[in-house]
Parts: sequence; structure tokens; C-alpha cells
Amino acid sequence: MDKMDRTKYLDSLKGLAAVIVAFDRLFLNDLNLAFRSYWAEPASKNRVWLQLPFFRIIFAAHAMVTLFFVISGYVVSINLLRLRERRHQADFLGQVASAATRRVFRLFLPVAVIACVSQFLFWVNLYSWTSVEIKQFVAEHKIRPWSAPGGHLAFLFRYLTDIVNPFGALQYKDVNHGLNEQFWTMPLEFRGSCLVYFLVVVMAPWRAQRRLIVLGALAVYFLWYGMWDIATFVAGLWLAEMKVKQEAEHGYPHHPQHHPDFEDDSDEENVNGTLQPPFSWSTTSSLSSTLSSLSTWSSSFRADSKKTRQIMTPVSITNIILFVLGIHLMCLPSGSTGGNDGHLTTGYRILLILQPSTWKTWDVVHHSWKAIGSVLVIHSINNSPRWLFQRPLETSRTLQYLGRISFPLYLVQQIVYSLWREPIKNWIWKDLTGYAYPGGQLADRERFACVVMWMGATMILGPVLVYVSEEVGRYIDGAGLVVAREVERWLV
Repeated sequence: MDKMDRTKYLDSLKGLAAVIVAFDRLFLNDLNLAFRSYWAEPASKNRVWLQLPFFRIIFAAHAMVTLFFVISGYVVSINLLRLRERRHQADFLGQVASAATRRVFRLFLPVAVIACVSQFLFWVNLYSWTSVEIKQFVAEHKIRPWSAPGGHLAFLFRYLTDIVNPFGALQYKDVNHGLNEQFWTMPLEFRGSCLVYFLVVVMAPWRAQRRLIVLGALAVYFLWYGMWDIATFVAGLWLAEMKVKQEAEHGYPHHPQHHPDFEDDSDEENVNGTLQPPFSWSTTSSLSSTLSSLSTWSSSFRADSKKTRQIMTPVSITNIILFVLGIHLMCLPSGSTGGNDGHLTTGYRILLILQPSTWKTWDVVHHSWKAIGSVLVIHSINNSPRWLFQRPLETSRTLQYLGRISFPLYLVQQIVYSLWREPIKNWIWKDLTGYAYPGGQLADRERFACVVMWMGATMILGPVLVYVSEEVGRYIDGAGLVVAREVERWLV
């Protein structure tokens, strides 16, 4: 049986996170109910089961950002750490330099293309003017469709310089959102990646245990000061160091692209009945079939018993508890899109005991707790029996596909929604009620129409978004890879 890449499950997690972000952005600035706490006031406008922890993970878009950052810190470093363990210093430094060089173009070339496309679409007046995002953009930047192209080009230049500056906006409120609000994470992604590369090189000669101690201390330090984005990347590197240390202790060779599965896959093969008895029967076929079935049942029973024993160990139970706690923290409400709740609600108030005084704003508070939750989730998945979390994620073709298009999906979601979300919503609503969609609290009076409208918009725009993401991934993201390689060759 082919061994599966030990980080393949992270692709599925990225796919899940990207879908949740895209799904939430469909409702953003309109359906505030989903983003508030179950215990928010007034009670008459809340107390919906979707607002409860664990259910509301599907509306935890901000938590998906912190999860992305932890995964990025892990993924950009894991192969470099494995190469470091092979003791080839020249190859190691060359690979770090190559990865850092390509990272710039892999991140920002697709972003620049999408930013230019969205600005052009706005200029030719293809965006819907009923969306809150477009109204806010026009009010803030004082530019309109079919106005002087020079004003649009000047804004686009300022916007591109803002989103490639890793040290410009250190807080969400200071970010230049432009026409693609989701790009506020790009400077944070680049800044975190650069720090990971720096730490990988600096700590290369250190002892493994010392690296883990210092990385853990750095993550706590940055988190203490509310720098949750930096803390998530450092924590991702810390988790990768833990994994490489475990691999070294098991005596497995490190390879930058393929690495073995530590656990015995015979359990899965036994359950599937693919292992044959070590001897053959010279009796009738019916007897052979009966005995073969008994052997398969016995193997399955032993495999299930082994899995039960694995999950009942103190380590496995601890990891499951950490996983549940991590998901609970990731479900912390961000607050309504119109105005944040600004406080820890019922079920989270105990966190006030642990919350440092350096977390001055609600934006820092909820992102920091979600960062902790994301680290706990990845840590628990990484250290649990593989069949419990990793294998279902690895073997899901749908999740693997979504992971493959996760970056293009992130890039194009705002364009798709700005073009078609409002017309589709208005069409469905007017067809059901006979009048134009009023939005906000007025729409809540027509519960049935509201539910059908959002379901219809999701069913129509979902496939469109996947198709556009596939094409963007094929051409724009692929072109970014080619350009990154060519620029690197030119530089060296």
C-alpha cells in the first residue's frame, strides 16, 4: 500500500477553511444573526441554534484565517526542516533562499492580477451598487465608474503598494481593503512566512529540544502582546519542529517531498479485507468462502479492538479534549458585521481569568483566542491516531480538491459576489414576495422568503465560484509558479 503524505490532511483542512470563508462572505454585511453570539441581546433576535458553539463553526470565518496561518507556518517549513536533518548545509540554505524568493511571487502575482481585474470591472460599472461593500468603497475613496481612468490607476497603485507591504498595517482596522476585502491577510501572510524562513535558518545549528523551547516561548511572547498573526506562524513552525523531532526519534529518513507513514497500515487493509490468510484451503469453494469471511471478520474485530485501545490511552484522550477545546475557541463569536459584540459572552467568560491586559481591543481579543484554538486543533490532529482525524481528511477526494483550489477560491470570491450576488438575491426575493429586497431587519419579517433567497443564492453562486476558481488556478496561479521559477533563474 502506498504511503500517504503526512501533511496531505492539511490540504483538506485548507479546503474546508476556504469554503467556510467563501460561504460566510456571501452573508457578510447582510445576515448579522449568524455572526453574533447565542447569548447576545436582545434575546428575541438571537437564541438560534446555529449561534451555539460547534454549530457556528460554519460561520467562523475569522477563525479560518488563524487556522490558515498556523497551517502556513507548518507547511512552508516542514520540508525545509526535513532537508536540514539530512545534514547537507549547501542544499539546505539554497532551498531556503529559493523558497523565500518564490514565496513573494506566488503570493502577490495572482493578487495583483485579481486586483487589476476587479478595478477594471468596477470602472466599467459591472459591479452591483446595492452591495454594502461597493457603497463603502465609493464613500471612502470618492471614485466612481466611468470616471477619469487616472484616478482609478492612482488608487490601484496605492492599493497594490499597501497590500505588498508586510510592515504597513499591523491591525485590521488600518488595512486598505479596496475592492477585495479578503486581501487584508496578504501582508500578514508574507510577514509571517519571512519570519519562519528567518527562524529556520537561525535555529538550524541548534539542538532540537532548545529549538522547541525557544519557539514555544516566542509564540507565547507574541501572543501576549496581541500579535496573534506572528504567533500563529511561529506556532506552525513549532508544530513542524515537533513532527520532525518525532520522525528522527522513529529513525525514518527525511525527504523533502515524500515522507513515510509511521503507523502500520495493516489495520486498514485488514478492515477492508484485502489481506489473505497465509495458507490456502484445498476444500470446496463454499467452505473456503465461509472461512475467508470468518477470517476477515476476525481481522476487522482485532483492528477495531486495537483502535479502541489506542483511543482510550491518556495521550489520545488528552488530544481529543484539546481538539474539542480548540474548536470551542474557534467558535468564539466575532460580533455582528455592523458592530462587534466587544466582549466574551456566556461560555467564554472564564477566559477573562487568563486574558492578558495587553489585549486592548476586541479585534485582538477574539483573533488571539481563535489563534490558540487553531494551534490546539492542528496539534491534536497531528498527535492523535492517524485513523481518527488524518485518514478521513486524506482520503476525501472532495476535500482534497477543495484544498487544491483553496487559494484561487480565496482570490476570486469577492469578484463573483460583487458581480452576481445582489442581482440573484433581488431576483429570488422579488419573485417570492413581489417587491424589491429591503435588506436588514425588514427582510427578517419574511422568514420563508429569506431562507429560500439565501439557499438559492448559495446553490447558484457556489458552482460558479468553484468553476471560476478552477480556471484561475489553472491559468493565473499556474502563471505565478512559472514566473517565480523564471525570476529565480534570472536572479541566480
